[in-house]
Formats: sequence, structure tokens, C-alpha cells
Amino acid sequence: MKTRHVVATATSAVAVAVGATLGSGALLLGYRFMQELTKPGEVIAEDAPVWGGWHFPTNEPPPDEVRRPLSFRSADGTLLQGEFWAQPH
Repeated sequence: MKTRHVVATATSAVAVAVGATLGSGALLLGYRFMQELTKPGEVIAEDAPVWGGWHFPTNEPPPDEVRRPLSFRSADGTLLQGEFWAQPH
């Protein structure tokens, strides 16, 4: 009977250790993502490798072939109108 108690205690201790390790690893990974992906106010050069081929928006409207008129009614009945600007790629 004592052997079963020791095995159960050891199994519980291992489960707690594994859970603590996985939990702390998830927290550290989340912290790392937060530090890398949320940098408010930081100016990044347009040619920086962090952008991975993305381009900054320009002040020019997109070409006509990717612009679509859009209108719909809101929940309170107000008619909302505008344009949907699709991305060319």
C-alpha cells in the first residue's frame, strides 16, 4: 500500500512540475511576442527587415479597378456609404 502512495505522490509531483514548466514557458513566449509585436511610438525605417516585404501606405488613393462602392444600413437604420478599397495583391 505504501508503494502506491509513493508512486501517486511522485506522479503528482511530476505532473505539477510539467504543468509549471509549460505554463511558465507559455508566459515567457507570450511576453516575447508582446515585446516584439507591440512597440508603440517606435519609428522603423521603411527598408528595415522587420517589415518582410510589406510596404507603408501612401497618401494616394488606390487605382479604380480595386475600389468598390459600399453602402449598408446600420442597426439603427442610418444609411452608411463609402468605398471598399481592395488590396491589389
